[in-house]
Amino acid sequence: QASAATGPARVWGACSPDSARPRLWAMGSTCSVSTSSELDRASCKIDAQLANLAGKIAGAEEELRQHVAKGSSDPSARQRALQAIKRKNMLEEQRRHLLGTQFNIESLAFQQDQAHVTLLAVNALKHGTEELKAEHLKMGEAEVESL
Repeated sequence: QASAATGPARVWGACSPDSARPRLWAMGSTCSVSTSSELDRASCKIDAQLANLAGKIAGAEEELRQHVAKGSSDPSARQRALQAIKRKNMLEEQRRHLLGTQFNIESLAFQQDQAHVTLLAVNALKHGTEELKAEHLKMGEAEVESL
């Protein structure tokens, strides 16, 4: 894992064991470091739940189509179609809730990344200021006046 001094920046990728999510890049480096923080695990779990819900919503839509097609021949088809609509609406509400949660998680991850970048910039400015002071001390007053 990258430390706070190196300041990782997340590059979001797919959630699979082969490609860790996210990959971390230190500023200016070309090698990646993977992490498995709580936010990343939560985001991957939500991705899986969203995929599962998408399948259930598609199933509810298909069930609804079947009941509507049987509508005139089967008297209970209308009731089953209404139940399928209610189930589909419930699943879509769960999906909206999960999308909101995922947005909040990714926003927090972005804020963490920005904090790391800010820390890196502050450390770079401190180091640059120290080097500048050292260079000024190396130059004597006489040398500056002669210029």
